Amino acid sequence: MGEIVCLIKGHDYYQFDGTTLTPLMAVPDGERLCGFFLHPDQFISHSLTLPLTTDEEGFYGAVELQMYESGSLDSTLPHRIAYTRSRIDTQDAWSVLAFAADTPSLHAIFDAQAQRLGHIDFIGIPYLVYSVLYARDWRPAEGVDLYLYLGSDVSFATLYHDGDLLTYRQLPSLDAMATQMHVTTEQLKKILHQRGIDRTRYADKEQGFYLRLTEMMEDFLGRIRSTVHFAAALLGSQTVQHILLDFEQREIPGLWTLLDTYGFDTSAKESLTLSSHQVEGIHQHLFLEAAYLQAALDGSIAHPVNLTLWRRPPRVGESLIGRMGIGVGLALLLLLGYQGYKSYRLHRADTHLQALRHRYQTLSTDGKQLIETVARLTQEKKRLKHKERLEEQQTHAWGSSVQKMVTIRTSALRRRAMMRSILSALEHYHLKASALHQVQDTRFTIRILSDYDARETIAQFMQQLKSHGYTQVHTQLISRQNEQYESEVEVIQ
Repeated sequence: MGEIVCLIKGHDYYQFDGTTLTPLMAVPDGERLCGFFLHPDQFISHSLTLPLTTDEEGFYGAVELQMYESGSLDSTLPHRIAYTRSRIDTQDAWSVLAFAADTPSLHAIFDAQAQRLGHIDFIGIPYLVYSVLYARDWRPAEGVDLYLYLGSDVSFATLYHDGDLLTYRQLPSLDAMATQMHVTTEQLKKILHQRGIDRTRYADKEQGFYLRLTEMMEDFLGRIRSTVHFAAALLGSQTVQHILLDFEQREIPGLWTLLDTYGFDTSAKESLTLSSHQVEGIHQHLFLEAAYLQAALDGSIAHPVNLTLWRRPPRVGESLIGRMGIGVGLALLLLLGYQGYKSYRLHRADTHLQALRHRYQTLSTDGKQLIETVARLTQEKKRLKHKERLEEQQTHAWGSSVQKMVTIRTSALRRRAMMRSILSALEHYHLKASALHQVQDTRFTIRILSDYDARETIAQFMQQLKSHGYTQVHTQLISRQNEQYESEVEVIQ
């Protein structure tokens, strides 16, 4: 079930093969695919809606624009932006959850890890981890499921609709709750496991502690209820079919009763347990993260949210150029082998001809027969040479076709590289191209519509293209109306 992956948790590493999660005692080798989940404090999230008519090619641009305008992104910093979406039929729109992290912060977090590992293949968002339950058919992707995760360093509630993440709510972590209750995190876990929020399980002198714990849990549930009400406005329904508690495969006494008082009395409730896998309770959420990472990397999860900057370079044969190189190499080996076989046949014919000539000289009585045999073999040798010439011509034509194919592919890759560098520079300087035309293999023209005061930004954009090795970068004014400035930039490699 997919490749073996390595899950990074702080300074710890875990190997996952699809069924078993194993701690690694040393830095994993470079052959494993490695991934990491960001803490909610390390990224910015924002919910928005877009019309169903939004063009697929323009979808990312629309999300990016709204993230900068209303998602509190710093416009002076470059960002990695990814999103997930689900269709809301009641509003005839897409409900979009966008996530962004500025690249300087990502470098500060991961540069040391990337240097040790050589690559990081996936940086994910923790709210999406339950998608693996649907991707692996561990749960049916039907109705509305509410997941409540209680973790030491982070807690959150997520709402899934037909297997898609609809919305989420970050909650106080167990570490923060334990600090407020003046106990350790492990003590708080034990209290929640054994006594929960059932008043009958606390002595009279512990009623103060019970009341503080109940107040915190009521704050939890109040936030969850407001999140469900927000989702209900999108779905046109307030019904949550299932509530699943992700808390080390255990229940919290009294929690279901308290949930009923918050309007969830019709929802089925249970502790999330992976019954088909032998997973310890304390490692269940870690198992889910590793399984999600593997499913995202092997393609089982369509369009996974990924903020990765560092990727493992493709092995030989994984890239198109590598496969083409291997194909050309095999063709050359076959050609050399065939040439050797033809030389062997010609050598045998020559050897046999020489033997017959010797026999002709020594056996005069059989002269006529020998002359006929020699003539026949000579004709055969001519035929073989003629056939060899035809095969050489065919081989040369085939080789020329392969060379043309490689040349065409190289030209296409060069054009794509130019397109990527131009689009990257436009994104870096927040410029919008109204038109982008390819004139020749090595020549592009870009029309840029901007404020008149942004001419300096266009100059910086041109300077960056020059630093990328383009021999000529020119611009000319096309029109200027009031403060609108339209210019054309020509790039030649």
